[in-house]
Amino acid sequence: MKKMLITFMAIVLLLGSVAQAEVQSLQFDSIRASITLPDSYTVAVTQDTLDTYGDFFLSVASSLEKQKTDFAQDGILFRAFDVENDRVLTLYAVEDDSAKQYFNINEHTNDIRAAFRLLHSKSDYYKAQGYTYTSVQWKNYSTKRWLALAYTFKNSQGTSYGYQRRTVYNGHTITLEMTTSTGRKLKKTDENAFSKVFKDFIFTETLPLPALPVKFIEEKSAPVETDKPTFTMKGKTAPNAKITAVIGSFATAQTQVVEAVAKANGNYELEITLPQEDRYFMTLTVQAEGAITLEKQYAITYMKDVLNVEITSAPAAALQDTTVIAGTTQRGATAVLTVNGRVHNGKVNTKGNFFFSIDTSQNGDYAFKLTITKAGYETRVFSYNGTRAVTKEEQAARTRNKAKTVEYQKLVKNIDLYDGQILMYEGVLLSKEELAGEWLLRFDVSGEGGKGQLVILSSDHEPEFTQGKKMRAYGILVGTTGSYNQDGVVLEYPKLQLRILEAVE
Repeated sequence: MKKMLITFMAIVLLLGSVAQAEVQSLQFDSIRASITLPDSYTVAVTQDTLDTYGDFFLSVASSLEKQKTDFAQDGILFRAFDVENDRVLTLYAVEDDSAKQYFNINEHTNDIRAAFRLLHSKSDYYKAQGYTYTSVQWKNYSTKRWLALAYTFKNSQGTSYGYQRRTVYNGHTITLEMTTSTGRKLKKTDENAFSKVFKDFIFTETLPLPALPVKFIEEKSAPVETDKPTFTMKGKTAPNAKITAVIGSFATAQTQVVEAVAKANGNYELEITLPQEDRYFMTLTVQAEGAITLEKQYAITYMKDVLNVEITSAPAAALQDTTVIAGTTQRGATAVLTVNGRVHNGKVNTKGNFFFSIDTSQNGDYAFKLTITKAGYETRVFSYNGTRAVTKEEQAARTRNKAKTVEYQKLVKNIDLYDGQILMYEGVLLSKEELAGEWLLRFDVSGEGGKGQLVILSSDHEPEFTQGKKMRAYGILVGTTGSYNQDGVVLEYPKLQLRILEAVE
């Protein structure tokens, strides 16, 4: 699920456009659930009410179209804001692989629940999305078992923190999440508030458990690449389940069949020997009485001198702000990633895992080249290409989120300290002129009772201008420039390369 960091100021602006809400109950037919929000949550946005906030999303948080996409893709049922305490509550419900396999996590055995828990703490699944879970534990509530989670989330925009409750129920993976609008660290009072609102989440109906695929937990799977002919698959499935592997060669028409039967406790072990160096495809079938037959496909490459590499996270053609490249290889190998000519040295840990997190937030094309080396083996090279295309709405949201407001005299005295930073000021436009293709606006930020506090706004195109109108300007500080003051004397004033100029409502 994607994170949406919204500035505290943005939330306040949002409040100005909607009426204060009383305690409200929300119903969710898709998951047969409801929640009652405390009156501190004064704004609640659902899929049906997104259109109400079109202007807000466009001016502050991105665009209505993007938010509609995020709500749909991430399975967001609602997002609510407690502005006074800087808390954001979000409910997600998705029909993912876990939902299809388990339907209701409470109806499964401890080992199944352990596998679901370890997905958060031991695998790279969530890490590749930017999440590091600092607390992962099962807890029993009135609504049965939920994972109680605490996390740190990192991307190119910064670091944020959150609490989650996650379960699988009524055919959905359901997550209730609390974050903050400012990205601050969470406190015990936040955790207590989250626990309080969670008590008012209920399931209105429990759907009967349908026929599900046979339980199948792989503790050791088939390798994607191997330099040895024999490998062993093992894990846990239904007691006495029949496991059949059909292995075929890409080079020949020959196939082989390997079978095994799980023990009474469900443990299974399947040893497979490949006849020669080749590329193979394998279909694994798991059958158990009373369960839907499970079928999985694998592709395996066997070469005696191959340096085994499995990529678990690779760049997409359309990049996001952060791109993760991760995988596994042999211990003692070295991983180096080159992105547009810049070298990033990675560490292959004792388990053979490597992980790169790359900032791809700037518009443009990116060329990734991953090189894995180890003495005595042939070097492996993996190349990827992707493009980041940030919309004008996204760029505006970034500008607003990154902007600082520095007291004018402090800025003047420490101009070099803030060089290159995005600043925001409100003031009155006094005049504009064009000099050598550059438009310069004299912007008085003195405020009521102030005098002579000018900022010079620079733009490569003619901005809209209404003399004497109060405006809000966002721009990058690029030093100082000379301009006449009210007495006709040339003085040096801070100069901002204009990003956004908007009216103050």
